[in-house]
Amino acid sequence: MCRSRPEITVKYREFDLRVGGRHVIEVRLPDGSLYLNSGEYKLIKPPEKLIFTWEWEKFDSSQKRIGEMKGTLVTVGFHEHGDTTEVVLTHEGFPDTAARFRQQRLERLLRETCRVPKGPGIDV
Repeated sequence: MCRSRPEITVKYREFDLRVGGRHVIEVRLPDGSLYLNSGEYKLIKPPEKLIFTWEWEKFDSSQKRIGEMKGTLVTVGFHEHGDTTEVVLTHEGFPDTAARFRQQRLERLLRETCRVPKGPGIDV
């Protein structure tokens, strides 16, 4: 999934795209540490909006939990503009400024190194 960083592996452990359904994503880094990202879908309104909770746990290479963030909410809006679509992501509910900063670093890493998988109706 990560084009420029093949040493980072991403697995979808669970992906149930329905209101009340969950997603669990495993991200393994080269040093053996692991992020488990998970959440529950709260609103699915095609083709306009997707809302889901977002939380993560981080484990070191010995699988000892060394960090976590719970209770945030992600809203993804899709706005058509002719033959293109603007995607607006809002991430809120951080417990403190430090948690928001850490999440922004993770999101930047994902933007820089990963791509959205191709599929029907997805143009990347």
